Amino acid sequence: VSTQSTGTRAFPLDRAHSTTLWPTSLKSEFNNFLRQNKKPNRLSKRLEKKKSNLLKKARDEAAKEINDYKTQRETQFKAFCQEHLGSTDGLAQNLAVQTDEQIKQIKIQTEAKRNEVIQMLIASVCDVDLTYNPAQE
Repeated sequence: VSTQSTGTRAFPLDRAHSTTLWPTSLKSEFNNFLRQNKKPNRLSKRLEKKKSNLLKKARDEAAKEINDYKTQRETQFKAFCQEHLGSTDGLAQNLAVQTDEQIKQIKIQTEAKRNEVIQMLIASVCDVDLTYNPAQE
């Protein structure tokens, strides 16, 4: 048991032994001291709990604000894409029209050059050179 020396008498700090050796005035002062020290503990516990609740509330509000901002930016991005890119249906229709025009141009060019190409093929097939040249082997 730890003791505290005051004058000639030793007073134990252990509460179990306080009733036998402590004078009544010191005992009441000590009990008052213990009660006063418990109040700040209760107060500090309440403050800690309040602080943790405030932090939790702030974290939840921040998460909500982040989600709201994210939703807002996604909406803005979709609107921007619609405005600047148009819908995919419009793009598909434009590509189909361009493809049809290119196919028509190729058919027109094929018809224009068809007779000329046939004449070149017939000439190259029918004009056979039968001379033998040993240097080509």
